[in-house]
Amino acid sequence: MLTKLMTKINNYLLENNENDVVFALLHFQLLSALCSLANDTVNEAITEFSQNTITNERVQSQESIKTQTDIILSRFLLSTPRTFKLTLDFIRYINQGNGIVSSIFSNWHFVSSDTGFAYAALWAVPHAYNNNSCICGASSTCISKASFNGITIPGLHVGCYPFESLLQSTLECLYNITCINQLKSMYTHSNMTFNPLSDTLSSRNTTVQSIVNNLLIERWETEVVYENYYATCDPLWCTYTFDEQISPIYTITIIIGLFGGLTVVFKLITPIIVRIGYYIIRYRRRRVSQVVTVMTIQQPNIL
Repeated sequence: MLTKLMTKINNYLLENNENDVVFALLHFQLLSALCSLANDTVNEAITEFSQNTITNERVQSQESIKTQTDIILSRFLLSTPRTFKLTLDFIRYINQGNGIVSSIFSNWHFVSSDTGFAYAALWAVPHAYNNNSCICGASSTCISKASFNGITIPGLHVGCYPFESLLQSTLECLYNITCINQLKSMYTHSNMTFNPLSDTLSSRNTTVQSIVNNLLIERWETEVVYENYYATCDPLWCTYTFDEQISPIYTITIIIGLFGGLTVVFKLITPIIVRIGYYIIRYRRRRVSQVVTVMTIQQPNIL
């Protein structure tokens, strides 16, 4: 029962070329998921980046702060998209390495041999793309141009995996209102209006892979506000020094002033020193007393 059901599904997709329609739907779902994931990644990275601090002993000049922040920003703008890309590549390589079958059987289709027994043999046959020149069994990045009712959709590709084919596609169809209406007719007949993307965007003919590598960001805008840094530091006091070549006249003036200052000081302290010395000497003299030595000499006994 399962064998027959899978065979019918595969045959239907192959004969009616419905894979292209399903791929377009999956592409938009994947794009929406990528946008949400990229947005969360950027917000988390900005939150982590805002916790960085610059510590200095002294207030730095505006040029110095700009140089330091430019270095930090350049590292941030390189590491954040790189981390995002490595995460996606890890998931891709797991799918490819394990040979996981796509949910829409776009990389493998199953063939059974109806032998009339209760149990029939079932084996997987790889799909081929690009005029049968690329086989999913050998490469998971095989793609072909997508079409609907014989009309090729610009920039859209189908392939072994929906995600792989999306990465090799472009978004040029979303810049053309006619192409947008064509996609709209594939899924809905509502009166909902869709506006094309702005022609000013530089990613019109860029692959989704390149856009994803840049975190789906067209342009980063950064601004270094020195006033905020200075207000945060809020120093209590500031000092400054300047170097100046001393002229001979200035040197002579300093020497004369130095000697003149010493003369005044000596004139002031000399009388005080003399008076203190006088009192010290006078005090010591008062404490000196005469010492009288009395010696008694006994006459020796003469025999």
